[in-house]
Amino acid sequence: MTMRIKKRKPIIAALLSSTVPGPGQAYINDKPIIEDYKIHLDSMVFSKKDDSPYYDSMRDNFGPEHVPSDHCFVLGDNRDRSLDSRHWDYLPLHNIKGKTAYVYWSKDILRIGMKLK
Repeated sequence: MTMRIKKRKPIIAALLSSTVPGPGQAYINDKPIIEDYKIHLDSMVFSKKDDSPYYDSMRDNFGPEHVPSDHCFVLGDNRDRSLDSRHWDYLPLHNIKGKTAYVYWSKDILRIGMKLK
């Protein structure tokens, strides 16, 4: 039996980009992504459950990574609690089935429900 899990994750690096998160910072085409809402005082994420896949795992302080041209690097929007390419490697482009069309939740309440460009 084959089990398929569908997830939505932002694509950080694809065809035109070759590097992704460096020390505490995500980059696209060697330019830092501005994340003025993020505060990182340490390099580790801890969970109260010892059997959690997030327990004692690295935060986003790793890299840089080279992304192969036929793959992409996906990074969860809740980066400190997200199973993404840092845990399950690069995503082959042929596995992408669609794109996100609307903002479901945002810290800016006026963006909720808006179409993405």
